[in-house]
Amino acid sequence: MFHPNKFSIIVTLSLAMLLFSVAIICGLFILMWSADKFIDGSAALADHFGMPSLLIGMLVVGFGTSAPEIAVSVLASLEGNPIWLWATPMVQTSPI
Repeated sequence: MFHPNKFSIIVTLSLAMLLFSVAIICGLFILMWSADKFIDGSAALADHFGMPSLLIGMLVVGFGTSAPEIAVSVLASLEGNPIWLWATPMVQTSPI
């Protein structure tokens, strides 16, 4: 026999999953929009100071690829786990 409480749980979980999916999709669109604005602003700043856009592009890409390792190292040092300070760069530069 069909129990109404099971149905309400299923509907609640489905709505929650839909809400989370919409939130993730909206977050990705906001991330893409803000990255585009950030790059446009960096290019305008480079143009204002007479610097080549390629230089600003390399700096932004370089910082963007290094930011996760910097964040992990800072958090590891704040939590007192110094092994992560050495493990992260060693994994990134491993020849394997």
